[in-house]
Amino acid sequence: MNSASSSAIDAKAPETFAYAPASDRSIRVSVDQVLMQGQRGYLPKDRNWLQLQLTVTNVGRQTIQLSDVRARLNNGVVIAAAGTGHELAAAPSFGGTAAKSLGIGVAGQVAGSLIFPPLALVAGGIGLANMLGGHESWRKRLQRIEGSLLRAQAIAPGTSVTGNVYVPAVRGQTALIVFYVAGGRSQSLVVARTGATL
Repeated sequence: MNSASSSAIDAKAPETFAYAPASDRSIRVSVDQVLMQGQRGYLPKDRNWLQLQLTVTNVGRQTIQLSDVRARLNNGVVIAAAGTGHELAAAPSFGGTAAKSLGIGVAGQVAGSLIFPPLALVAGGIGLANMLGGHESWRKRLQRIEGSLLRAQAIAPGTSVTGNVYVPAVRGQTALIVFYVAGGRSQSLVVARTGATL
């Protein structure tokens, strides 16, 4: 791809991500910070990730178990967040297990809608090997990522947890879905994106 084509795609790239606070009878969720590539405090090595800081508060009367946070697209597809910091060294991968869960065709569409597609074409495995091969700055960043991840955990009534979630930076994202268990039942809360340019 020539530099003119790359510049044209990048010129289209700016997109803002903001989310309205959401709550139900068990939890309240707010997205306190959204960072993209180039912004101070952005930790992923690859620029095709959104770094989101979430606060989840238990507003109910019983302990809940936070399970997962995923991103929902305007076609109804739900895509997973990064499970480990190592995934953030390369562009989000929609192959393998993800392709099976999304449907092969949909996985290809999702990969094609990355905010910064030129870098998404770089082979992820090669990029990951290079990033982790002795680069001290990346290792330090990886420690910060791992230490700040919002993980599955129990949340007692009246308490909150805060941490980072990393979701693929794709066009057409409409919401985050927070999955949790309360009273032995799996539940979910939609955290809607506001001001989206879809």
